[in-house]
Amino acid sequence: MATTQNLVIRGRTAGSGLTMPLKYLGDTSIANAFRNIANFFSSIGIGTRSFAGSVMAGGVQATNAVTFSSFVATDTVTINGVVLTGRASPTLVSEFTIGASDTITAANLAKVINGQGTIGAAPAKINGVVYATSAATVCTINFNEPGVIGNLGTLAISGHGSVTGANFASGTDGTITNIAKGL
Repeated sequence: MATTQNLVIRGRTAGSGLTMPLKYLGDTSIANAFRNIANFFSSIGIGTRSFAGSVMAGGVQATNAVTFSSFVATDTVTINGVVLTGRASPTLVSEFTIGASDTITAANLAKVINGQGTIGAAPAKINGVVYATSAATVCTINFNEPGVIGNLGTLAISGHGSVTGANFASGTDGTITNIAKGL
């Protein structure tokens, strides 16, 4: 069975960056997109493009959780300063539906965090930064980016529930290798 691990590449390059091969992914086939990415890294490997940066392998995403307990309308969950308010009938992207049970409410919060709410995409400061899952009355929130940076994230609930901690935890950087290659 194959195992997976997080891989993050950060750095600077001379000439056009990796942004160009990735920018038009919606306008090309998956095969061409991967070919463009392979050509980008190949040009670094053969020395026709320079690169200075780091590669992180095996990093772990920071996590935290909200447990609901008789959550009511106007109660809030705050993620990294973004206030998400429970409502019977949400009208804003920063609101989520209070369900008939805390289990449904936890699932509704996860949907809003993941940009699947009934109003639209998640608020900008959490959209793409964190993602959520729910099980029973618990909504677990994880940083998309692995590493200790996620441990700086904050989580709070105004009432009718609890959070695992005021800050996200367990994010680790894994193995970081610095790379300098090319011109």
